[in-house]
Amino acid sequence: PFEAVTPGGIVARPRALGIAAMQVDGNDVWAVRDAATVAVAAARSGQGPQFIEAVTYRFSDHGRGDPVRYRPDGEMERWKERDPLKVAGERLERECGVAAERLQAVVDEVRDEIDAVRVAALAAPFPVPGSSVTQFKGES
Repeated sequence: PFEAVTPGGIVARPRALGIAAMQVDGNDVWAVRDAATVAVAAARSGQGPQFIEAVTYRFSDHGRGDPVRYRPDGEMERWKERDPLKVAGERLERECGVAAERLQAVVDEVRDEIDAVRVAALAAPFPVPGSSVTQFKGES
């Protein structure tokens, strides 16, 4: 856990350098947007760099074959209840009247797009060392 190796937490580090820093619930897209709005406005008004620690959770392992034995029992399940897509979907339904079917359609569209990009990437030739990659989607 980062708490064991990061005395004072993450935001203490930029603050020690005189950089404005805030911590936000990274699973709440509205909270992240609000924090980003504040940080961008501060930076644009000449208040210097801004740092946002968006606290969230990595559901997957660090790499293939990582047994993920370092997580306490039940931790991942608790965090999955706060999955940003789940939380945002529930809020959109509850507060904005967006139908569950519409939300699922968006998820399906994004999944299809990601699948298509993955297929295209795997089918693409390896770049030639020393050259710059300038062609995208068959354009030159």
